Amino acid sequence: MRGSRLSCVLCALLSMFMVMPASVASAATDGSGGSGEVTIHYYDSAGWAKPFAYMYGDGVRSASWPGERMTDDGDGWYSVTVDAPHGLRVLFSDNGKSQHPGANQPGYEVNGEAWFVGSTRHDSMPEGMKVHFYDYANWGKVRLYYYSEAARGPTWPGEAMHADGDGWYTATIFGTQPARVLFNDGGSRQTPASGQEGHLVTAEAWCRNGVWTDTRPDGVLVMFHKPSGWGSPRIYYYTSDADTGPAWPGNAMKHMADGWYSYTITKYAKARVLFNDGGHQVPAKSAPGYEASGVCRWDGGDWSCGDPAIDGDDDGVPDVLGMMLGGDSDTDGDGLPDAFETIRTGTDPSRADSDGDGVADGDEDPDGDGLTNLNEREIGTDPMAADTDGDGLTDGEETTRTHTDPLKSDTDGDGVDDRREIQWGTDPLVPQETFDVTAPAEDVGQGDVDVSVSVNLPASQAATLDVRRYDNPSYFPDDMPGLIGDAYEFTVDGQVGSATLRFRFDESLLSDSSFDPAICWFDEKEQRLEELDTTVTGNEATATVSHFSKYVLVNRTTFHDSFSWEDVWGDEQFNAVQTVFVIDDSGSMWSNDRGKKRLSVARDLVGRFPGNTRTGVVRFADGATDLTGGLTDAQTAKNALADANFHDSGGTSMYLAVRQALNMFQGDDDATLRNIIVLSDGETADTRLHDSVVAEANKRKVKINAVGLGGGGPGSYFERWMKPLASQTGGESYLAQDADALAGIYENIGKLIDIETDSDGDGIPDWYEDHLVLFNGVSLKLDKNNPDTDGDGIPDGEEIDRLDYRYNADRTKVIVTGRLITNPTLVDSYGDGIADADEPDPTTDPMNPDTDGDGLTDGDEVRRNFDPTSPDPDGDGRRDDRELADDTSPYVYDKAWYEQFACFVVGALAGDFITDDDDPVTLAGQIIGGVIPTSDVRDAIANVKHGDYAFAAISAAGIVPAAGDAAKGAAKAGRFILRNIDDPAKAARLLAILEESCPSVVAKLGGSDGFVKAAASFSQTGHARLTKKEKQHLVKAVNKAGLAKHLVTSGRDLPIAATIDTGKNVWNERWLKRGDIIDEHLNGHSTGRGLGRTFPVADRLENRVLVSTKSLDLDARSYQTPGRLRSRLNKYVKDLEGFEDKYFNKVDGNGNKYMYWGKEKFTANKYDSKMLEVVFPDTAIGNDIAEALRAFQREHAGTGMQIVYKIAK
Repeated sequence: MRGSRLSCVLCALLSMFMVMPASVASAATDGSGGSGEVTIHYYDSAGWAKPFAYMYGDGVRSASWPGERMTDDGDGWYSVTVDAPHGLRVLFSDNGKSQHPGANQPGYEVNGEAWFVGSTRHDSMPEGMKVHFYDYANWGKVRLYYYSEAARGPTWPGEAMHADGDGWYTATIFGTQPARVLFNDGGSRQTPASGQEGHLVTAEAWCRNGVWTDTRPDGVLVMFHKPSGWGSPRIYYYTSDADTGPAWPGNAMKHMADGWYSYTITKYAKARVLFNDGGHQVPAKSAPGYEASGVCRWDGGDWSCGDPAIDGDDDGVPDVLGMMLGGDSDTDGDGLPDAFETIRTGTDPSRADSDGDGVADGDEDPDGDGLTNLNEREIGTDPMAADTDGDGLTDGEETTRTHTDPLKSDTDGDGVDDRREIQWGTDPLVPQETFDVTAPAEDVGQGDVDVSVSVNLPASQAATLDVRRYDNPSYFPDDMPGLIGDAYEFTVDGQVGSATLRFRFDESLLSDSSFDPAICWFDEKEQRLEELDTTVTGNEATATVSHFSKYVLVNRTTFHDSFSWEDVWGDEQFNAVQTVFVIDDSGSMWSNDRGKKRLSVARDLVGRFPGNTRTGVVRFADGATDLTGGLTDAQTAKNALADANFHDSGGTSMYLAVRQALNMFQGDDDATLRNIIVLSDGETADTRLHDSVVAEANKRKVKINAVGLGGGGPGSYFERWMKPLASQTGGESYLAQDADALAGIYENIGKLIDIETDSDGDGIPDWYEDHLVLFNGVSLKLDKNNPDTDGDGIPDGEEIDRLDYRYNADRTKVIVTGRLITNPTLVDSYGDGIADADEPDPTTDPMNPDTDGDGLTDGDEVRRNFDPTSPDPDGDGRRDDRELADDTSPYVYDKAWYEQFACFVVGALAGDFITDDDDPVTLAGQIIGGVIPTSDVRDAIANVKHGDYAFAAISAAGIVPAAGDAAKGAAKAGRFILRNIDDPAKAARLLAILEESCPSVVAKLGGSDGFVKAAASFSQTGHARLTKKEKQHLVKAVNKAGLAKHLVTSGRDLPIAATIDTGKNVWNERWLKRGDIIDEHLNGHSTGRGLGRTFPVADRLENRVLVSTKSLDLDARSYQTPGRLRSRLNKYVKDLEGFEDKYFNKVDGNGNKYMYWGKEKFTANKYDSKMLEVVFPDTAIGNDIAEALRAFQREHAGTGMQIVYKIAK
């Protein structure tokens, strides 16, 4: 029975039942109710009947002795609030009789909120050890004597214990722990007996009939349906003739509703019970009482004990709730019992037409399934859920069309649910061992293609068959060339022998003569599409496969056109370029290139060279002239190529000009591409220099690209001299029949230079940075002069996994595609709110924004401390997106909401009979049990809307617990929280309600031993399975209880260099936006103070220190363990330490390495040291996290890498 209670989830009813008056609540929470108010607390160890406080001081004096009566806060504590900011003194008395301090002595001095235990004053609620005793022998008054080896206790008979009102007494031992305890009645009766040693108590403990436990012992909840003709019933209970409860005829039972009464037995966990009204009795006289344990009910002679969620009449309303809410009574005559309306339909049991639309509540169909509320009650289906059994068929469909069972998802029990069988055309009423079916995708009829699969499977496999749209815009964006519809994922448990995939497309596509549909398999590991042998019949494409995976339909024509076959070039890679144009200006150019196109195409080529290219121009005719004065910048080269500098006259001395060009090159390193582009239209007079020029070019590592203009053919000058000049120096040769052909040739030369050059040193040739195509035909444009195009701290070459090469048959042509790790053009490649460099969880899929498919992006889950790898961590059948929408916890199992009511009501009716149950719903009921009238409970839960897991509609205005009840509730809550400190989501949900709606209970948590220990343990246990919101509730409650000193926080316990105020709560923003806000605040990129938003790794220069700013949300899932946190910090340090090696890919004439940033060179000469600046929220953290951060900072002290922590608000 207890297991079922434990399975219920927190009922938010508590928040409406524990509301204190504003003045009391404020005083209890803050220690002051207003300006100058002070609250004084006094622990009554003497058992005074009426504690009073007499106060006097600066401008304050109680009206007369003995002063003001103190408020009973429970468990022996009393309090009074007075407006006296300074110089206050107080005396305590038992309504003027006994007093502290003694007569004629000055009162105790008070400066601010204070707690007094005897004559000892405390500035915060003192910690103590609670001891509970059940007055089993009806002493009527109980005292506690205690002692220890180190100290004697109070004078015999000890201190007063305080009655809880249900047979239990409580006292708190201060300053002596552990202790040995004895109980007595102030007279001759005691336990243990005289002369025996006291029982050793080390923590809060309960004693009932000599049996000690560390939790409150169970009781029995009894419910009785009064028979006709009976008066008010009473209950008599016993365990044996020698051990009985109250004297006959027993105790009066509490009226609940419609003839139902209840009583909680706290003396026994098992008992025998009899009922009577003074004239009637059951069982009959002389018959033994009914055996009772747990939750028991008597109705018309039927006696049962069991689960509080039992629904004996199968009406969808647990019996305990039915009893409470009117049972089968139908007040408004709409055909629906009152309890059913309250719990199942959410309609008003006092109005036949709750919404006034002219349709009686019984005839309404709120879930739109075609069944009225009356129908649904009769059948047993849920009137507020169109599909009770969750098989995909509405209750109405199953009842009237398919004749399947709306309460069973698989009517025939063969393992395949009813909807699939209807969809596949099989009989859901007849079990099958195998299924030969065509199964459509989940979104059939909703997209541009209708997808299905034909397959033969055994029933066990068929039950797992699934075809659904594969939504990943990173792989299959809307602008993918040739994409038809969407990609689809086919899954099934185990292997398939053979299956036929079917893609039905829009018939109008067939009117396009170029339309050529093909089904492709997506090889996710290799990032490529493999075309399948596709058969097209009408407007349906089919393919046979032997394994399930992801498949997509493409128009082969359009898809292939997105790729281009390129010439196969060498695989040399250079990061700098030196180029000299050697251009013919002889007289023959007047006729061959009158429009000087050789110059315009050269100028265009200079314009597209990599940014760091050094260029020269040599003009030749009879002689050779250096027009640029050596290698120079692009603009100077363009100026030299002006038409006015060429005259088209004279002879031809090409080799002389090439030799002069060779002398212009600088250096001999292998990282620079040195090349000459020589253009000539005819015979040269100096061919004797050919061999020496070739030798010199090879010596200087210069490639010569030769361009002939006109002529050509066997025996021509081009064939005899220019082609060998190119081939013997590693260059290429081109022949232009006329000047108009020069543009294409120079375009090809530019491509060659780009393919062989990696200007920014990121591992991707310049050509592919301009023309990168992915496996899906989508093009990416990168910045070939910036190794980190998007500035996310990951070089482009590390975001592109590799370049894949697909050759033609003779390997003379190639198609090159890039394979993505992340998108080098986007800081956040997949829109999950996390920068690529900060993707924190190695178990998530970096190519999928929603790894676990729960409807929440990975970034959103990490930010909220949800689990991005599991759609339903608590296994309650509710995905994380629903948990977020309903404001429930992804780490706490949630049952059906009306089952939670059953648990709550059991707690409310039973009071404390349940042993500190591990279910927060039942605990909520326990806390308010006995505090409010039963009728108020009924009124409160009658307002709840169906499916409202947050219970936002509950209203319990006017229900105010007494201060003592608040303290008792706090004690129960504290024990519950301590027990669940390793499963803190339960505790946090309870506290979320208390801190918002029950400030009196939260204020009293500081006096709960359990909560004090829990607060002290919170920083030891870690916060991994605790959402960010839940953690905030828990921390807020700890602070309100005055226990903040027990928390470890980043702002107080880390070496924080500064706190910045961004003007907004940045930690509620998505990961990337938060980083941008903090980055701008500290580095001022928009104002020019920083290095720029896309500058890699570092963010600013400050006093010759290179600073990298990072922000880490210590409430996020990624940083709940020291290992993950250190791993992230180590990466940041490694990136900053390796900044020069990764990004300084160029070398100047003095051997200094540098990178271009804009038009300037950025070198290591700009800074002397480095700093990693890490920004956190001011939040509670685990001890292990705090120590990991402190140790990380210590480890880098004196290394040239300063670690600085800051707080952002």
